[in-house]
Amino acid sequence: MKENFNKSNKYLKGQSAMEYLMTYGWAILILLLLTGFLINMNLKPSLPGGDVCDLGPNLGCNAQSYSQNGNGYLLFSVVNSFGYKVNITSVNVTDLTSGENMQGQIVEDGSSKTGVVSPGNSLVYVLKFPGHDYALDQITKYKVVLKYYSCSAEINPTCNPNKVEQHSISGDIMIKATEAPNSSGPSSTNSVSQTSNK
Repeated sequence: MKENFNKSNKYLKGQSAMEYLMTYGWAILILLLLTGFLINMNLKPSLPGGDVCDLGPNLGCNAQSYSQNGNGYLLFSVVNSFGYKVNITSVNVTDLTSGENMQGQIVEDGSSKTGVVSPGNSLVYVLKFPGHDYALDQITKYKVVLKYYSCSAEINPTCNPNKVEQHSISGDIMIKATEAPNSSGPSSTNSVSQTSNK
């Protein structure tokens, strides 16, 4: 009798384990699939889908990489999507393929030289990487660190840098080198190619 009880007890334990897996296994499987999907959505896409220029939701960006006279250039514009003025104080771009660090220089584009950008407007930078002769269609990765402070009407209506804290945003650019915008050099701002924010 005790032997039958042990066999029956083992059967009940196995049945209980199967019921547990059938009940909670589906929920665990769905949770794992959902987690994998959400993680995959946050990964940066590789280039077959297009170039990447990503500074987050409040700063759009466009970029073009090219070579001229044996030097590499990154033509880069930052679009203010904050809904209020911001003062961009510096843009630091690192070419991750070489480790060379270049400080951004504001190019005349109708915006103020101080870096104050109204909503929907942009500032254009040209960054030179001496000796980096990018081959046509060469993929180059850049790390961008941009510093700015808010000029919102509620916090800093006079756009005084001493009144508010400076913020920092970092982002990525991964882009294929194209031909130079025109023969007049890298100061042309009308040839910035639109890149996808993915």
